[in-house]
Amino acid sequence: MLKRQQFSWMRDPRIVKLYPSLASTFHYGCLKGLEFCAEIHPAMIKLEFFQNFVTENRNGGKYDFDRLKKMPYLIRLRYQKAVNSIRSMLLKEGFADDSKVTHKSALANVMQRRKELEDFQGKGFYARERQSYNITDGDGVALKDGDVRYFYDLNNRLSKATVYHNINNMWWAVFNESRYTNIASFRLFSWKPGLPRRKYPKPESRIQSLLDTATKHMDFERAIVYRDLLKARNPSSLEVSISG
Repeated sequence: MLKRQQFSWMRDPRIVKLYPSLASTFHYGCLKGLEFCAEIHPAMIKLEFFQNFVTENRNGGKYDFDRLKKMPYLIRLRYQKAVNSIRSMLLKEGFADDSKVTHKSALANVMQRRKELEDFQGKGFYARERQSYNITDGDGVALKDGDVRYFYDLNNRLSKATVYHNINNMWWAVFNESRYTNIASFRLFSWKPGLPRRKYPKPESRIQSLLDTATKHMDFERAIVYRDLLKARNPSSLEVSISG
């Protein structure tokens, strides 16, 4: 179909040079400034379109972000025609189009995810009454969409976000224009004076983690050292057995 639209089609010269054994899988083509790279595998075909007239990445337009936005007008029209032709051809062959819209805005992406969930769960899903344990934060306060809350991220750093309900006790947390994550309600809390910017795990937790790792890898000499450290810190409540 791309050949009928006058695209060239050849083995990708870069792959031929660097990885000749993969040359039959990777292809390259071009039509009046619109280029593409193709990968053909038994269970997948991947096409990436790009151009090299307006670029930022020194390695070329293929490695740029916002590739569609950077395309000159006529090249963008050729791209849209090619994609529409590919989509129409696949639909005629019986494939389903499960494409999802992605947005640059974190909030827009969250709202898109919520809409998809509401389409699946039924209209008015987010207007239904919720169980209190699904909408209560770590302070015992009921959450609502648009509230600002704090939490400690996976690196134990204090983070601030605007929250929106997802499902059950999970909430979307929007950090800024481009970043968001999913977090359980009980990990969210309001600002309090004196909150540490970073939460450090107790030494006992760190030593226990090292002990578990050493035991898992059967490094028993090291494990005995960690066991003795734990006993020294809390001798009354620790029973650890190490066996090979």
